Amino acid sequence: MSDRDPQAQGAPGWLVVLLVVVLGGGGLLAALAVGGGILFVRRREEARAAQELAMQEARRAAEQARQREAGEVTCLRLETLRAELLKIRRERGSYPPSTGGPEPFEGAGSGTDGWGRPIRYTLREGGEGFELRSFGVDGKEGGEGYAADFVATSE
Repeated sequence: MSDRDPQAQGAPGWLVVLLVVVLGGGGLLAALAVGGGILFVRRREEARAAQELAMQEARRAAEQARQREAGEVTCLRLETLRAELLKIRRERGSYPPSTGGPEPFEGAGSGTDGWGRPIRYTLREGGEGFELRSFGVDGKEGGEGYAADFVATSE
């Protein structure tokens, strides 16, 4: 028979089981910590993406508001210039001649549209009418929306 104690022979087996439980538990805790960290990073990235989307939407809304305001300013300036031209005709009997330049005529107030571009004044043939024109946000003839031309006439 063996000189060893039977209880001592079972001790290394329990030690192995204990080590497996301790290391396995530590591994499980590490996995949970890493998994939680990954979830945290993912949620943080999702929050950043949502914040960026909200900022883009706010910038787009602000730009639309600026364009709407510039369009309203343009309409008001065209109407003011139109009223002044009609007043000049009543007082002088004729409209001022086209200058060929960007300003409608001297003393007409602001000759620029809401985007800072010149409003074009054209005296019609025979001097019986005029057209005031802003080329809108893009500064080009034609277009749609705020890029469309804004026009006021003597009629």
